[in-house]
Amino acid sequence: MNKIYKFLLVFLAGLAGMITPLKATHMMGADVSYKCLGNGKYKIIAKVYRDCRGVSMGTPSFGAYAGLNGGNGCGSYTLSGLTRVSIKDVTTRCSTSSNPCGSANSAFANKGVEEHTFEATIDFNTSPLNNFVNKSTCCEVTFYVNECCRNGGITTGQSNQNFYATAMVNICNLQKMKNKCNSSPQLSNPPIAFLCCNQPWYYNNGATDTIDYDSISYKLVNGLQGIPNSSVSYSSPFTAKVPMTPYCVPPTTINCTPNPRTIPPRGFYFDTTNGDIITTPTKCDESAVICVEQTEWRKDTSGVWRVIGR
Repeated sequence: MNKIYKFLLVFLAGLAGMITPLKATHMMGADVSYKCLGNGKYKIIAKVYRDCRGVSMGTPSFGAYAGLNGGNGCGSYTLSGLTRVSIKDVTTRCSTSSNPCGSANSAFANKGVEEHTFEATIDFNTSPLNNFVNKSTCCEVTFYVNECCRNGGITTGQSNQNFYATAMVNICNLQKMKNKCNSSPQLSNPPIAFLCCNQPWYYNNGATDTIDYDSISYKLVNGLQGIPNSSVSYSSPFTAKVPMTPYCVPPTTINCTPNPRTIPPRGFYFDTTNGDIITTPTKCDESAVICVEQTEWRKDTSGVWRVIGR
């Protein structure tokens, strides 16, 4: 029987670690999104995933920074108001199995995953976010959540490092649109998956935008341990584009040309147009980090495609 291990994918510049032997650290990943409420107000939603074998989850740090090209040249502010609204056990298990995480947010429970949902409402009409408005150098406003620390069982170089997940809205490009609001994509498939050694894995997070119907592109990027662009470390030969050990020919490399149509699929295949991940994991004791960035595109009033969110 193939050894089974678990992998958590977290999107909108969030991160994921496999469930591994018991560690005090608990961060597996996060998905940050937002919803436009109108009149300069947005609801920020952070879904944070906890390894139930680690410590309890507190409230992550929450803030925003602004600049251009992913930078924070306009400054960074800590924001208040992030409130936990729910805790849900999202462990994939048989219907007859009991809740592995026990009571909500219990420290050092069994092998399982909890989804902690936090929300906050922000207002660009009030301080400090109004400092970013109507300034051509402050177009990209990025919201972040921060928590220490990443799961200590990660084997590809990032164990116990700091954790950030982000979501950006381009307030300048939105002013060029007929619809000056933007709500980010939502995930229709929970970012939880079971992988079996030497068995093909096909995954898509099912990102949809049923509010604005914007176009979405996808990219594998470095995980963050600091803002704005401080990458986590990757042990050689791993990278953001090849974050784990896939089936390759010859087996001495992990960086072979991906081919999702072979049997089994070769390499680590990622489709930038739809977010498909196809690979055949071969190292059963491996625990890795994946970060998927989604970029939203919309035509302005002149018919030019522009980035409005990431």
